[in-house]
Amino acid sequence: MLRLASILGTRFSPNDLSLVAGRPMAQLTAPLREGLEAGFLHEQGDELAFRHDLVWDAVYEDQPRGVRRALHIAAGEALAASGAPAPRVAAHLERGAEPGDARAIEWLTRAAREVALRAPAVAVVLLRRARELARDLPERDGMLIELVVVLSWSGQLDEAERLAREALSGPHDPSVEAALALVLARALTLGGRNADAVRHVEAALEDGLRSEPERSELLAWGALAVFPPTPHGPTPGRARRRGALSRRGTTPPSASR
Repeated sequence: MLRLASILGTRFSPNDLSLVAGRPMAQLTAPLREGLEAGFLHEQGDELAFRHDLVWDAVYEDQPRGVRRALHIAAGEALAASGAPAPRVAAHLERGAEPGDARAIEWLTRAAREVALRAPAVAVVLLRRARELARDLPERDGMLIELVVVLSWSGQLDEAERLAREALSGPHDPSVEAALALVLARALTLGGRNADAVRHVEAALEDGLRSEPERSELLAWGALAVFPPTPHGPTPGRARRRGALSRRGTTPPSASR
């Protein structure tokens, strides 16, 4: 019972242990009480926890690596079947995953989307691991877009720019080119690199294959770079930069609008 509990982490819910063990809670009451009385476990609110991280580590590492991986997969599947949140499911499937494991990739991506708005740095970690597992799969390029987006949300704008430029300069799926160009425009603009953003937008618009929605969104980011928000309205310097985008056939709206 302790070995199985260690798969769930240093602290765990008795209900999760029941799910992973595939046994009703009534059958776990006695062994859990023994663990408490022996000092291996203690109560933390409604959960149980190993008395010390060293105790947890000793129990967890006492199992062969292959067994641990299989148990993590079983735990992830049991939690998924019970409707557990995606991050909890992904944490287990990721530990048991091999490269190309579509199920783990799906749950890691789902978990990243679930936490992206409130914890973008966590989403970055999840998406990096998903891309690592998908290294030889065609969907890896599409996952890069999401990674670049959450990198910019988390404030890692330099890394977002580096990855986007790296992808655009090398072999890539043409279907993701427009999305990467837009993400890069966003990262440069939000990072305050307005001149770089305008140059990037102009270069991206040179490609006549852009759809009208894509051109409109690129122009919107370019306009924001030319006229960054200010409490005092446009300055002569920003007004002189107006031509940077007007040459593309669309003049950005004035700051007063």
